Amino acid sequence: MTPIQKTTGLLQNVEAYFAQFERSLNGENQSDWHSIRKQAFQKLVLAGFPDRKHEEYRYTPLTQRIEKALPGFPDFDLNKSGDKLPDISAFLPKGLKANVLVFVNGYYQPQLCSCIPEDKLNIRELTDAFDDQDVGKYLGESVSNPDSFALLNTAFTNNGVVLKVARNQVIQHPVYIIHITDGSSDNRVVQPRNLFLFEENSQVTVAEFFYANGKTTIFTNAVTDIRIGEKANVRYIRAGLEHDQAFRVSNISVCQENSSTFTSVNVDLDGKLIRNNLNITQNGRGCETHLFGLYLLTGSMHVDNHTVVDHKYPDSRSNELYKGILTNSATGVFNGKIFVRPDAQRTNAFQQNNNILLSDDATINTKPQLEIWADDVKCSHGCTTGQLDQEQVFYMRSRGLDEVQAKTILLHAFASDILNHIHIETLRSMLDQWVVKKLNNV
Repeated sequence: MTPIQKTTGLLQNVEAYFAQFERSLNGENQSDWHSIRKQAFQKLVLAGFPDRKHEEYRYTPLTQRIEKALPGFPDFDLNKSGDKLPDISAFLPKGLKANVLVFVNGYYQPQLCSCIPEDKLNIRELTDAFDDQDVGKYLGESVSNPDSFALLNTAFTNNGVVLKVARNQVIQHPVYIIHITDGSSDNRVVQPRNLFLFEENSQVTVAEFFYANGKTTIFTNAVTDIRIGEKANVRYIRAGLEHDQAFRVSNISVCQENSSTFTSVNVDLDGKLIRNNLNITQNGRGCETHLFGLYLLTGSMHVDNHTVVDHKYPDSRSNELYKGILTNSATGVFNGKIFVRPDAQRTNAFQQNNNILLSDDATINTKPQLEIWADDVKCSHGCTTGQLDQEQVFYMRSRGLDEVQAKTILLHAFASDILNHIHIETLRSMLDQWVVKKLNNV
């Protein structure tokens, strides 16, 4: 593990928080699973939290910002039912027919969920699956994740779901996961953890949306493990629609087997500071990976996207396109890494990051990377950063549009390259409306 300079303030808060957590477990603190939690916690204490001297967090002062916003972690919340359960109708796009899973303040709420019987989803609460050998194996492997915030989540893992799609099963309707966090009165720390197991030749779409209300500080530290079997086809949509005091760290680990396909679309439109770690391991021949991302940043928002695609075997493909629009004093980071291992001959890998800066104070730090150890490959990467093309604006205005309308149309076309990869019309339309609303105010 890369040494990280310790930041004692946050560590001290977490140590007290962990002591509360252990006391809440009663007899469970002698279980095999809790030994994994303790391993993760011990690694976290040894490593500390990252500061600017740590290369992976060089442009994202996450620890410093969280310490300032949360001088003390809230008392550990033992109330699994949370506060008064919300009316989720406001979070359900009109016309969407889906299998709906709901998390409130980080806790899975089965009484708010609804699934379509013919889709035959296998859903278990994580706490009910700790004794499952496969589940234990995957969760045990998470201790090896070097990211401090992933270790933090593992140390406190106690709530989430195991979503499984059986071999040859095609899920006709999307799985729509809603995370609702209430920041109307108290600061919140929520740490959901989900495990998705998609067996051989299965097909499914999962859409995971993060919402927040109120104005108090929210820190969401989410971990999602995705395992994709041979010839399976998985689409994964993830969107952040939080308020301007929301911090979120997402660690998403994906492992693909032979001839599987994984398509991800990540959209961040609101929040204060967001860090997305998306790590893909192509663990078989003939894999396909498609990664798309959009971040529209206003005010003092900060979004950091770190992606890794690791090609280990021959005849695989990856295609990555991330786009950003930044204005005011917003800052963005894109760090994309592609590894092509010696056995990964005939790999075809493409990576691109394009950004538009609408103000002199907006900043983007972009670093696409390729590391290739095979000789029979087709790989390329690149990035662009610039302003809106004034000739195009002039052309639009010459056709009778005012300046705001012209800019909105051009920026919307730029963003639509990403949104068009969302194949569920109701979700695409909802996000499109959010984008247009924000663009009208930039």
